[in-house]
Amino acid sequence: MEVCQTPSKEHTVRFINIVGILSIGAECMAKEARRVREVTGVDEVALSLTLHPEGIPAIRKAEFYTELFRQYRKALEGSGVKAGILLQSLIGHGWPGAPVSPEPWQHTVNIAGETTLRMCPLDPGFREYVRQTVRMLARERPYAFLVDDDIRLINGVHLECFCPRHLTRFNELSGKNFSADELREAVRNARPGDPLLACFEMVRRRSLLEFADLIRGAIDAVDPSIPCGFCTASWESPIAGAFAKRLAGGNRPYLRINNALYLERSAKDFPEKMSYTQMLRKFHEEIPDLLDEADTFPQYRYSKSALSMHAHITGAILNGLNGAKLWLTNPMARSGDCAGVRADSGAAPELLSRTRTDHAGGPAAGADRAVDAWGGKLAPAQTEQLLL
Repeated sequence: MEVCQTPSKEHTVRFINIVGILSIGAECMAKEARRVREVTGVDEVALSLTLHPEGIPAIRKAEFYTELFRQYRKALEGSGVKAGILLQSLIGHGWPGAPVSPEPWQHTVNIAGETTLRMCPLDPGFREYVRQTVRMLARERPYAFLVDDDIRLINGVHLECFCPRHLTRFNELSGKNFSADELREAVRNARPGDPLLACFEMVRRRSLLEFADLIRGAIDAVDPSIPCGFCTASWESPIAGAFAKRLAGGNRPYLRINNALYLERSAKDFPEKMSYTQMLRKFHEEIPDLLDEADTFPQYRYSKSALSMHAHITGAILNGLNGAKLWLTNPMARSGDCAGVRADSGAAPELLSRTRTDHAGGPAAGADRAVDAWGGKLAPAQTEQLLL
């Protein structure tokens, strides 16, 4: 069986196993990665590095994680396991209690007028921190980068960003002279098609895409051949494809779609999620490699049964995806965890991929018909007009 890590061949499926930072140390973490490879065949890992600013100077955190990755990669030499990096947090996920750096950098301001725990992607000091951090990590020659879904300006139910830097950009582009409160009020009351709302969206989305360019530029400054993918942030799906392309640079784009089913859910949720998966596949059809969000949250072995995870991956492949992002690492290094998903499957993912494409030349016959109506509403070409 072939587990393809640069999925350019027909009928190959890519799996990326995310590895959290564990207190057991780099050697034991590497031993677990080798065990997972032996049991499942998954030979690509991405070390999860939480890199939003913390402490002062914030760059010390990046230096610490760079050294940890260096040790981890060295411990995997000769194992056949390819070591990559998940940039798990740069702007920050905004979770309550997350550490906040005293660095004098701008945080995002949401539509409720609250200053958040997340960093504004326009702040020059923060941008320089990200540039230095990504360059530092790229010098360690990771197999690939994957950027997590904290790169968003819709956080939960709150729209961002109404900070002074975003406000200045909006006023320059719109010809207005709004205060932050006036802009928030205008956005709240805007109707679909309102040119002020379109202008705000243009400013908001451009700042995110410029951030993608910053990350890719930092990688290219070291080695343009290092691939970089993106994990879709739910409400930012309209620009996720453009984001993935910019992060890819001259390499093959890959995108983890946002189709997770966290924890154990009702069986009724499964067909709805599969329909949603098919919709996202159609929406992002310009991206050659789409990965299933098979990971769960919280990311430990009791959050999801192997059976449920297997069903999710199987449905995703039959719906046209060609890989998955997984959390198979067991911090206690005991047997019997969700790694059995791949061990029990054997060559099943590749066979499913072949079944999908051998019949009618595409996903399961008739699968597209259920989502044809979405084409006019979610066409990426329409959203690109806001990005120019």
